[in-house]
Amino acid sequence: MREETRQTLQLIIEKAAKLKAFGFESHVRESGHGFNAERRPEGDWLVEFAIPEEEERDAFLLTFRLFYQRNERISLPNLEALAQDPGLSDEWRREARRTHGAFQQYLDGHSTFSVELFEGHPSRKEMLDAALYGGLAHANNQELIDRFQRWTADEVRAAVFQQEFAKFLVEILVLIDHIARASEQELRKDAA
Repeated sequence: MREETRQTLQLIIEKAAKLKAFGFESHVRESGHGFNAERRPEGDWLVEFAIPEEEERDAFLLTFRLFYQRNERISLPNLEALAQDPGLSDEWRREARRTHGAFQQYLDGHSTFSVELFEGHPSRKEMLDAALYGGLAHANNQELIDRFQRWTADEVRAAVFQQEFAKFLVEILVLIDHIARASEQELRKDAA
């Protein structure tokens, strides 16, 4: 295996472990995706949505984007290119193709809430891009900024969007963890 490939596999393992260490996944799974509503004595309603803390989410995103953005060497979209190293086993290549395929299929799917709350029935990828490049991680694409602002224009849509976004991150983390474990096995085989 090429040295650059070895370093990339090590980086995948390191960054995947960092994502797991954040505990973001546990928080999202524990808090769920629901909400609590309580009628106040004044007659109005207090609605609280289960969403991760902004600081917790932002810390997670800093590392997560390395697996999402095409210009990063450890991104899931770049697994196919990484698999071109002839020194990698057929087993790792298969796992890379499966992970990449599952990632693409997941992104092409739709949120269960998108029909009712977000115009145009956006794919998960469109929602992730709006969140990441429309203000949470980057803010240099005006079209995505405008889309993100429309989709989070009121408290209810903003909370549902944040819940869905967190759910997407956790689902993709499963794929990241999978390729990290396959990479660990590959490095052990190569060292033997």
